[in-house]
Amino acid sequence: MMRFNWIVFALVFAATLAGCSNEPAETDSGQSTGRQQMGASAAGKAQAPSSSSQSHLTPKHYLSASPTALASRLCVGECQRPGPLEAKTTEEAEWLIRHRYPTAAELEIMRTQSLDVLKQETSAGNTAAAAVLGKRISLERNFLDGQVILRDQALSGNIYAFYAISESYREAKSPNLIDSAAYLRVAYILGDHKAATELARMGLTSAELAAADSRASQLYKGFAGDQVPDPRPQE
Repeated sequence: MMRFNWIVFALVFAATLAGCSNEPAETDSGQSTGRQQMGASAAGKAQAPSSSSQSHLTPKHYLSASPTALASRLCVGECQRPGPLEAKTTEEAEWLIRHRYPTAAELEIMRTQSLDVLKQETSAGNTAAAAVLGKRISLERNFLDGQVILRDQALSGNIYAFYAISESYREAKSPNLIDSAAYLRVAYILGDHKAATELARMGLTSAELAAADSRASQLYKGFAGDQVPDPRPQE
């Protein structure tokens, strides 16, 4: 009889343990699932870049090129040696738009606009106007204030801003041809092969070019950021 009671007690105790062990297992499973969901959510937030980060890292998203925008950048007539604002192919026109280059006509208009108008255009998101504004402020108001605007544009993927920086150093009251050439070299490194043509037109000596290259290597670290060179299409 005592043996029978012991067997019954053992069975009841085992059943109790089984019930207790199952309940925490379900709780752990729920907690584990919750932790996995929270982890996935956190990972998603960590991986999703902000809009400003996207504009800095991937300038390709910047504009969806319309047929009119593309056509306005294609050279017409004599196209043997188009300038840095002109394209010989649709692919090159897309590249110009992607990296915020204005058309020659747009640039001509912006050069005659007041600073207030350019500021309004910049506030509205016109990055070409921002580059022109930065250069104009550098030459007409305060050089360093203008360079801050241009630097922000360059860091955001606006390769045209390097042309504006180069021009501002070249046209300043106390010209700095070495820095002017160095910024063109950075534009070249980031993918604009036509910047080399503009650099050659400066007519610098071999010693000056060597100094500009050395300066460009320093500038590249601070201005390129996380940008990946994007070669300008060539025929």
